[in-house]
This record gives sequence, structure tokens and C-alpha cells, in this order.
Amino acid sequence: MGLERVKGKVLEEAKLKAKSRLDSANTESKNILQSFSKQAREKETIFRKKLDSEVESIKRREDAAAKLESKKLTLAFRKEFVDETFSIAREKLSQLPDSERASHIKKMLEKAKSEIDIAIVHCNKKDRKFVSGYKVKETDILGGIIAESANGTLRVDYSYETLLNQLKGSLLPKLNKVLFEK
Repeated sequence: MGLERVKGKVLEEAKLKAKSRLDSANTESKNILQSFSKQAREKETIFRKKLDSEVESIKRREDAAAKLESKKLTLAFRKEFVDETFSIAREKLSQLPDSERASHIKKMLEKAKSEIDIAIVHCNKKDRKFVSGYKVKETDILGGIIAESANGTLRVDYSYETLLNQLKGSLLPKLNKVLFEK
């Protein structure tokens, strides 16, 4: 029976050691799992913050791009509207009756005479009949005149195109304000 007792004692000690090791392994496993869970939550929080930051950054870029596109479209519309308005003005100028054209040419010649000594007058075919006393050269312009000195070094441009472009440049800020500002 002594052997059975030793055997029982050895088995009992082995069971206690196994239980102790199993408890220790379970505790260590639980600690590792808790540590891993904590690290996973921390990483998830960090990734969530990064994701939220990226989403917010993308939203800001998209908003800015949308505002820029809206501004581009608005400016394009405004430019097209103003260009169309001046195109209509050009069309109306091309259809002026001879009496008005003659009056314009006369006034333009007087103004040009006050600025330079006129030798050559450039004008379109339609306006040629209103210019006398100068050498006349036909030029492809809408109307008006381009006066030139004898040596060609001085020019005064009173063509309708130039006058419209000058008018457009000086009136553009006012037009934008009147037409498009609330």
C-alpha cells in the first residue's frame, strides 16, 4: 500500500501542478487578451481619428472645388452676357443710317485734326463717301476712322471697334455692379 500512497501523492501533486500551471496559463492568456483588446481599442481610436480627419479634409476640398466651379460658371455667364451685349452694340453700329454715320465721321475728323496733322484717313467702304480733303484708304473696320500723319508715325484710332473696346474696359466694373450685384 505504500506504493499506492506514493503514487496517489505523486498524482495529487501532478494534478495540483497542472491545475496551477493551467490557472497561470489562463491568467496569462486573459492578461494577453486584455492587453491586445486595449491595444486594438487604442489603434481603432487612432484610426477613427485619422479617418474622421481625412473625411473632413475631403469634404473641405470638395466644398472648395464646388465653390470654385460655381464662381467660374458665374464669371463665364457674366462675361458671355457682357460680350453678347457689346456684340449687339456692334451690330447696331453697323446698321446706323448714313446721316448718323456722316455726323460721327465729321466729329471724329474734327477731334483727330485737333490731335495730329491728318494726311491719310482709314475708313470702311461705307464711310468713305463722308471723308473729303484727305487721302482715303479703305480698311476693314466696322465704322469710324483711323487718322494718320503724312509720315505714318502718328495715328489716332476712332474706329467703332476701338471706341467700343475702350468703353467696355472703362464700363466693365460699373456694368458688373449694376447688372450682377444685389
